[in-house]
Amino acid sequence: MCTATWTLDDHGRRHVFFSRDERRDRSTGRAPERLDLCGTRVLAPLDPDGGGTWIFGNEFGLGACLLNDWQENGGSGTGRRSRGRLLLDLAGARDLQEARTRLVRSVETARHAPFHLLVFGVDGAVSRHQWNGTALRDHPAPDPPILISSSVSPDQVRSYRTRRLRELCGACGRSSVEDLRDFHLDRCGPASRRSVRMSRPDARTVSLVWMTLAAAPPGGQGVGMGRGPRMTHWHRRSDGAFHDPQEATLFGEEALSGKGTMRPR
Repeated sequence: MCTATWTLDDHGRRHVFFSRDERRDRSTGRAPERLDLCGTRVLAPLDPDGGGTWIFGNEFGLGACLLNDWQENGGSGTGRRSRGRLLLDLAGARDLQEARTRLVRSVETARHAPFHLLVFGVDGAVSRHQWNGTALRDHPAPDPPILISSSVSPDQVRSYRTRRLRELCGACGRSSVEDLRDFHLDRCGPASRRSVRMSRPDARTVSLVWMTLAAAPPGGQGVGMGRGPRMTHWHRRSDGAFHDPQEATLFGEEALSGKGTMRPR
């Protein structure tokens, strides 16, 4: 029950937006923070229930996000390892090839419920993978750049949200960063089971993450000097709207002390 979109800006920076939908009885996810995973510096929010994440960016400029696949075996995770932990398995990868190698190893050594995975490379490339519980499939990145997961009326939900995105793209056929931000904030009209800012009796959109990834300069110089991922995080309040976005960075002066430097915008 999530929605992911992505684009490149005029400077070649990758922008990924992820609306996280969860059951109303699930714990609130933690805001993005800095992690050290086997020597690799990573920026990611954390799920206190599953112990994993749904989106990350690392010091090499690689990022990924994961959506449950409810159309394969109902997406049940009973007796299986958290899919969010699998995403952390990939967080040390330097490129798409290494990320896929780590992905294959993870699904071969532990049981995971079905999912869709997007991996964003340093060079702007995007890879898409689907695990149905028994087999891993690679797919081309979707066009338009949107991936949607819903456990209720999935075809209607996908059709509605994709149409809304196309309306924002207009004649140019390409979404700007501002278009995608407004698409996910979804301030027009009431929330419903079809809208990006989703609301149902049993579940709702709980947060929005905007992740920016930047490749290191030629020769790899500059890693660790403010070129890493940046995340803006909105938590959805009880009134149904997103409030008080907070920003987290992996590098730069604001990241020299403590963990997860968060400041209101």
